[in-house]
Amino acid sequence: MTEQKPGHRAGFFIAQMQAKDRKDPPAQSTFEALPMTHITRCKMTLRSKGPVQGSTESLTRLHFGAVWSAKPEEEDAIYGKYTPYGEYVVNVAADRAEHFEEGKDYYFDISPAF
Repeated sequence: MTEQKPGHRAGFFIAQMQAKDRKDPPAQSTFEALPMTHITRCKMTLRSKGPVQGSTESLTRLHFGAVWSAKPEEEDAIYGKYTPYGEYVVNVAADRAEHFEEGKDYYFDISPAF
């Protein structure tokens, strides 16, 4: 695992966004898109990525950690204020993992499945 960036610690912000503010892609299945009232947005930094040992497939493990800043004027301070901890670890196909850069921040939108 890599070290955390200076000014970051575990913490992320939960933001509620109204459905009218969302720009969802058109439904691409036979299911009707259900109205969404809220989503949760997290901002996380890719802390490390590497091959999944012992996997029969070509997989890469991505480990994200939540952002935080002590400077109130920074966006990371807003995210870090509302949640004390957050991490996300996922194994993805190696060709998809190429699109992710260690040390870069990413937003995660969480919404109910339908």
